[in-house]
Amino acid sequence: MIGKTILATAREAASIAADDTTYDETLKLLVQSCSADLKASGVRVPVEEHPLYPQAVRFYVKAFGWTEPDGERWERCFTALRASMKLDSRAPEDYVDEND
Repeated sequence: MIGKTILATAREAASIAADDTTYDETLKLLVQSCSADLKASGVRVPVEEHPLYPQAVRFYVKAFGWTEPDGERWERCFTALRASMKLDSRAPEDYVDEND
């Protein structure tokens, strides 16, 4: 199940108004594709719990979901972030919240 927060992140990345649900099914597919891509590439921690996951969704939506003049640049950003997430083997509880 895709949470409301990550769906809101996808809407924002696609420059869709927060209350516009017209494209939600398409955005959900993009979020699922992003998760599958991260898992298939070897991200070891549960991707939805990784602190960089929202940013990965932003990059993925911009790269693959909407007509972006800079789509290739966003794809490179996603690829670099995915590589970083893949190398990170910490468990979600090991992340330190800097606000604590």
